Amino acid sequence: MGHERWWYLSYAGDDGFHGACIVRGQEIVTAAQEAHRLRISPGGQVLGSEIPDEELPEESFRERLLTEADVKACWSDAASLAEHVARS
Repeated sequence: MGHERWWYLSYAGDDGFHGACIVRGQEIVTAAQEAHRLRISPGGQVLGSEIPDEELPEESFRERLLTEADVKACWSDAASLAEHVARS
């Protein structure tokens, strides 16, 4: 069994951002399963990234559905995928 880490999962669909969450998992699949188990997965396509310990937000942001404002509160430089593409 692998080591569990914290993951940032962002959910979106054709209609835009659905929400995000910070959950534990061994990999992105188990992190997405954990979000589903906690009933905080808003559905849609998911992108995820491991969170380094030094960037892990405070406990109040973990294991719950996050809004865009919550994500900005966690990481002030956060940007949507479209914003990242536009900057490139």
